[in-house]
Amino acid sequence: LTVVALTSVFSVDFFDGVISNDISRAIGDNQKGVAKRLFHEVAFLKVGLGILSALALFLAANLVSGMYGKDIGSYVRIASLLVVIGALRSTADIFLRSVVSLRAMGASVIEDIVKLALVSGFFLVGELSISRVLVATLIGASAAFFYAGIGFFREYFVFLRGIDSTKEFLFKKVIRTYGKWVLFRAVIKRAAKPVKPWLIVAFLNVEAVAIYTLAASLVTMLKEFFPTTGSALLAFEANNSGRLKYIFSRGIKYSFFYGLALTALAFFFVPQFVGLFFTKYLPAMPLFFIFLISVPLHGIQTLETEILTAFREQKILTTRLMVEIGMDFGLFILLVPFIGVLAAG
Repeated sequence: LTVVALTSVFSVDFFDGVISNDISRAIGDNQKGVAKRLFHEVAFLKVGLGILSALALFLAANLVSGMYGKDIGSYVRIASLLVVIGALRSTADIFLRSVVSLRAMGASVIEDIVKLALVSGFFLVGELSISRVLVATLIGASAAFFYAGIGFFREYFVFLRGIDSTKEFLFKKVIRTYGKWVLFRAVIKRAAKPVKPWLIVAFLNVEAVAIYTLAASLVTMLKEFFPTTGSALLAFEANNSGRLKYIFSRGIKYSFFYGLALTALAFFFVPQFVGLFFTKYLPAMPLFFIFLISVPLHGIQTLETEILTAFREQKILTTRLMVEIGMDFGLFILLVPFIGVLAAG
């Protein structure tokens, strides 16, 4: 699975949101030929890179078998199939999100349910092993792709069947304009991610990293409960200022109150859960409470990101990210001598 994660670097997934947004805008503006051309270009790129990555993994399996044993080689071969399925599903998800289809979200649920059922079954019969876990992962990914694929073909026929695609090379244009900011932002995110733990070790100790990691992970899990439709719905309404204003204002209102309710529940119940099952991590709770302050604002921030994406303001999003990272690191260095690990919040 680590190998699959490494190959995702070559899958250009960081462009998925932008491409989905542009397809939505083209369909909303009744430029379906543009939408079809852009989707075909990205589909060819993503699936092509997926097949090449999978082929490289499959061929490398023989070398791995000679170095680490036949079992490891078979694991790599299974992983190569996961790469192809992942590329196909990612491509289908782009189009499903662009037409605001709920199947894009439901596919992940299907995958998790199938994997859980298979792994549980293997465990109950006493035959749980790495190979069986990988097989369960492969079957779960295949089930999710099949589920998403049904919705993809249905929606594709509804929106783009019989439409002649334009002749212009559109993806290259996206890269030259605002796409470069998407790429730059993805690089900054990946480069900045390990810096905070390093700073904590440098100014404090390894134990402080464990406290930070737990608190940050708990808040990240909370934020996953926020519902979102992505920028596609806003992109559909990009030329309807009245409708867009209504969606944005209602979205901010309900996201904030939903975040408050989620924060209140987490404030009372998460410490109880940690104290009951993970007593040694109770020192992470003060930092967790500081992180909780950001939860009511998360929905608003997400909505702002989506509307900026809908209007292709990638430069603003990149600038905002750089400011956030700079302030985060700067405030930590400034405050850590006074309040210790709490400065990581």
